[in-house]
Amino acid sequence: MGFMDLFGGRSSNPEALCERARQHSEAGETDQALELLQRAARIPPGSADAWLQRAALLDGLGRPEAALADIEAALRVDPRSAMARFAQGCTLAELGQHAEALRAYEAALREDGTQAPVAQTDRSKKVT
Repeated sequence: MGFMDLFGGRSSNPEALCERARQHSEAGETDQALELLQRAARIPPGSADAWLQRAALLDGLGRPEAALADIEAALRVDPRSAMARFAQGCTLAELGQHAEALRAYEAALREDGTQAPVAQTDRSKKVT
């Protein structure tokens, strides 16, 4: 029995909840991981990282619309998050919303031009 088990696994530390969610996700226990990430994201003042981790998990489960909702929640917590804008662009592109995806990528570059994934995005493709 681990230390956290003594208290029913309850934590008010977003980082600890995110770590436990990662462990559940790696074990294939996605429902538990999603619940822990949602709890972590809602601990005031909110955790953009938890929302983004949850979005990544949802996207991996083939639920891009739900992932986009969580990315938008991350942006409400941290509107200047270049990583959230990049994730937004990827998800919008996956949904076929290419013009909106381009705007999200451009916003990511404005927030942090040093973000490697954004800087490497192929901008030569025509956006319709």
